Amino acid sequence: MEVEDEDESKTTTNEDGVDITDEEEQEKKEKKTKTVTNTVWEWQVINDIKAIWMREKSEISDREYAEFYKTITKDSNDPLAHTHF
Repeated sequence: MEVEDEDESKTTTNEDGVDITDEEEQEKKEKKTKTVTNTVWEWQVINDIKAIWMREKSEISDREYAEFYKTITKDSNDPLAHTHF
């Protein structure tokens, strides 16, 4: 059942018996939108050097072997010897 008010907005009665104006119906339609949140991950490469054991023996210097040894063993002295296999 529709009844027109003096200000020319339409009033409709819903199934609960409550009068609803056109403006209220439009607000309900606008509120039906859903907000979707996307998570974006940004990765930062920390170690971009290829692993010492994956490189060719000719590409690795004695200094790199010594630095690798010190990193692994937490020793402040250089290694006595090294081998690459």
